[in-house]
Amino acid sequence: MNAMDYKKQKGFTMIEMVIVTAILSILIAIAIPQMTQFIKGYRLNGATRVAWSDMQNARMTAIKENRSIRVEFTSPTSYRFVRTDTSEVISTRDLTAAYPNVTVISSGGSIIFNSRGTTDPTTITVSLSGSTKEFTIAWTGRIQGI
Repeated sequence: MNAMDYKKQKGFTMIEMVIVTAILSILIAIAIPQMTQFIKGYRLNGATRVAWSDMQNARMTAIKENRSIRVEFTSPTSYRFVRTDTSEVISTRDLTAAYPNVTVISSGGSIIFNSRGTTDPTTITVSLSGSTKEFTIAWTGRIQGI
């Protein structure tokens, strides 16, 4: 082979490959902590939206059925809806599968929405690894802010 044949060959040199690999390694090392924070925030926000929506549904069910609905927090990761007059469980929600390591706590224990949709004021706290989000339920039954 002569010098002309080497110039026609296509590809990357070993030094170019090492440089590209080093740059990619540095970028990945910077991105991984940011990605874990993003995922943590996504889980916390998602779990909070689910709990908020479930409280809205419990209130609307109480109004629609013209009977009291109790939200019982059965563990730090789950709660269920119960008709207070018959003790019938309407539905149960466990956040573990969709939102690992997320906990949900009510400041007042169980929440009872009466037939008009009102309840005792309480705060729902959703937590994940030291980060928390809260929303409140006013005595009027209005579920405020996420």
